[in-house]
Amino acid sequence: MMICYYYHSLFWKTSKTIKFYQAFIEFDRKEHKPF
Repeated sequence: MMICYYYHSLFWKTSKTIKFYQAFIEFDRKEHKPF
């Protein structure tokens, strides 16, 4: 039970971090376009 909860929270944090980085990269691309 505890292991399942641990993996679930770990997966949730990881997906949240990935979404945050994806949004940050997209924002960075929009801000620093060379043209």
